Amino acid sequence: MLGAVFLSTACAAVDGPVMPLPAMDNRLADCVDLVPRSLRVEHGSLWLDADATVIQPIGACGCVSAMAGYHSLVLQGGRQILLHRGEVNLKSGGLKAFDLGAVGADGDARTLRLMCAGPR
Repeated sequence: MLGAVFLSTACAAVDGPVMPLPAMDNRLADCVDLVPRSLRVEHGSLWLDADATVIQPIGACGCVSAMAGYHSLVLQGGRQILLHRGEVNLKSGGLKAFDLGAVGADGDARTLRLMCAGPR
């Protein structure tokens, strides 16, 4: 299974300067289509709202449950830095919210990586 990277050209205003929607590194693309819609700030964290369409259960993509994991990453000095990690229920589609981590002053473009959740 190949992961799909979707680079969004859309932008969103988040308390000041316009920020680009994050790039999408969807390692579950054979099972879930994830389309970024908007950014918002809530309690100091940057949140992405994205539409998820379940193509087939994520178990078909190697996941052991309907919970998918995600990482919010930023590129600094040529290296990807992990800002935040979380889980999202993908048993069904619809609008999903992803916490991308604290709002930074640097304005670096972020990447959302979607994958199987790790063991608990």
